[in-house]
Amino acid sequence: DAYLGCARLGIFYDSRSDYKNSITAFNKSCNAGDPEACYMMGRTYAKQGQFKKAHKMHVYNCNKKGAKKSCLSAGKALLKEKNPDQKAVKYFFKKACEAGLEEACSRLSKL
Repeated sequence: DAYLGCARLGIFYDSRSDYKNSITAFNKSCNAGDPEACYMMGRTYAKQGQFKKAHKMHVYNCNKKGAKKSCLSAGKALLKEKNPDQKAVKYFFKKACEAGLEEACSRLSKL
């Protein structure tokens, strides 16, 4: 479908470090309901050093779309803070773990 094409276009732009067009393409696909595109948009924000935008996208994608990779990314981002909210970190890792992401289960067991 057209939105899958947008996600592919986003990957193409991202691979060429054209982040502006990458974000635009991922956003169209994300808004159409593609959680992988939302995840990729969060990753692209992070590549640009826009960590707050990246975290916001991963939290949204985790909570609204149940995207396990975004849940993991949200938890990992929180751990990088000076005084991380352990309850929130556990929440995101638990959601990712319950969705079958082994890395999240491993990280959760170490908290």
